[in-house]
Amino acid sequence: MPIQMVNRTIVFAAITGFISVCALTIWILSPLPEVNPPDLYVSDEIPDGSKSEWDSWNRGILTRFGELPMRSARFDQSECYRLILMPSFHHPILVQAARTQNGFDLMTKFLDGAGGYEIGKLSNSRHRVMTEPEWQHLLDLFDELHYWSVPTVDLRDEPVNDGAIWMLQAKREGLIHDVYRITPKGRFLETYKYFLQLADSEQDYLGYLPKLERSPTPN
Repeated sequence: MPIQMVNRTIVFAAITGFISVCALTIWILSPLPEVNPPDLYVSDEIPDGSKSEWDSWNRGILTRFGELPMRSARFDQSECYRLILMPSFHHPILVQAARTQNGFDLMTKFLDGAGGYEIGKLSNSRHRVMTEPEWQHLLDLFDELHYWSVPTVDLRDEPVNDGAIWMLQAKREGLIHDVYRITPKGRFLETYKYFLQLADSEQDYLGYLPKLERSPTPN
């Protein structure tokens, strides 16, 4: 091969390699995708091969609790905030705060299984009236999270042994959004703790709560 051809080949390869490295760097440093409600569905940020399995799992959990997805036409709450906690070795819990015609309602439900194994069936359900300050503090926490613009799934959220899945689901003014975390931090952790405090169940799940540390980012 002529020397000029060899030189051109080397130069072309060097340029191609440089472009590839730049593109990879930009991809790694790019921020996580943002959610644009109300068009988000739970599976939007789930890998394509897992979407049907994920959606089926989510519906199955709600069915066990006797609850409807917030996107269901039969779901009759216009403003509602829900925590579902699936701990590996303890009873799954659902805590739901809703605005009603008469004020604010808090509902707590438990399954009799374990979140990491057979989740069981509905074993306990209780309701109580929320005070307006309790309701307002919950709204403040969601606003501090910038909840409506954080991704459903954090791509940096790595699985942990014997941990838990924390699910937030919310509906407000026609917007519906879901957020799933395995290792919650900062304001997310504060929000989860507050739901458990409202349900008088924080002590029961204390071992699944990471140490609360304020982080500069909401997720």
